[in-house]
Amino acid sequence: MHIGFALESQNLLENAKKKMSDKGVDLLVANSTKAEVSPFGGQT
Repeated sequence: MHIGFALESQNLLENAKKKMSDKGVDLLVANSTKAEVSPFGGQT
C-alpha cells in the first residue's frame, strides 16, 4: 500500500484527487493551508 500526503491552498478535493491519480497512491491524506488551527501547533 502506498500513502501520499498533500498540502493544498485551494480546491482541496479537486487537487487531492488529481494528485492521488497522478502519483498512483492507494490513499492520500490532504490538508488545507487555510485551516483555522495550524496542524503544526503554531499560530496561523
